[in-house]
Amino acid sequence: MGGEPKVHHHHQPFVRSTSLPYCGSETESELYAPYTFYTGDEENQAIQLPTGLRALKNAHPQLKHFNIDVASSISIGRRIFCPATWNDQNVTLCVTFDLAVPMPQKDFYLTPIIEFVDRAPKEMIDKIRPSVHEDVEATISVLPCPHVTTVRSFGAISKDISNENANREASFVLLQLVNALKSLQARGIEDVNGSLNDVILCREDVYYRLYLLQGRLNIDPSDERGEERVSLCECALIALRQLHLTSELSLVQDLLIREKAVTLSQVKSVLEFSLWGPADVPLGGPREREVALQRWLDLERANVLHALVKTKAALTVIDEYQLLFLVRTTAKIMSEASVLLDEQRNRLARKC
Repeated sequence: MGGEPKVHHHHQPFVRSTSLPYCGSETESELYAPYTFYTGDEENQAIQLPTGLRALKNAHPQLKHFNIDVASSISIGRRIFCPATWNDQNVTLCVTFDLAVPMPQKDFYLTPIIEFVDRAPKEMIDKIRPSVHEDVEATISVLPCPHVTTVRSFGAISKDISNENANREASFVLLQLVNALKSLQARGIEDVNGSLNDVILCREDVYYRLYLLQGRLNIDPSDERGEERVSLCECALIALRQLHLTSELSLVQDLLIREKAVTLSQVKSVLEFSLWGPADVPLGGPREREVALQRWLDLERANVLHALVKTKAALTVIDEYQLLFLVRTTAKIMSEASVLLDEQRNRLARKC
């Protein structure tokens, strides 16, 4: 069979972009100039504050200055997240009764608009410390995101919906977690809280952005019953199960169970390829596969960036991650991910 191999998307991530031959009129400098791709600690950009919330950074707030919906609050570990408004602006209050130890600013951490200490009402205290019968001081972090949930709660909702879009969004949440775990791994951190109580999802428009909670709570070890520490791969495996993706992503489950030094990188590549890679990779030797993938990657980079420059549209969180994938991946990385997926498909076919 002659001619160039045809490749197609699994899904259409950018509705304004297709993998057609690039025919933009801009020069290369004009095309790339408006976009500077961030790396390292800039992996997660800070949420842009609405104009109405900027004054809060220089205010001296107290709890009484917020309209708080305690009834709709959720408890995540030893923290309470309450929807609230300040001057008609939606925010979330993160309330904890343990001292937060300051930590260096790193990627994937959500920076509050402001933090303050105040006496918490009993209805808040009862969410975590029902045995305490008097007001106690709490640390309140004001977060700019109005909608907060957990990986487990998100997974339960996705399971009830159970369609391709829900599975895709759940896979994207898992990809964000794997990126966050790789960031911890790069800093020499080898274990995390197995309850995922240090992970939250904040809704931005359509999609959720994953954050690690800033700071470490200064908790007496005797008061930390049930807080099991697990490896980074075990943490990702727990999230995979909470997102109900073990059947959909059986290859990812197998990789995480094996738990090697390169596992998180392999899982990241497989998830990115499944979300944004070409659907039909030509079979054959590694060289043929890499050549086809390099051609696809070159065209995709040009067309997606051209579309973004033309429309100057605001990026969603999933747009950001797709751009990072296109900029950072290589044909070799994609080829290795596609081989792993092919091997899994062949194993499943033999079982049938």
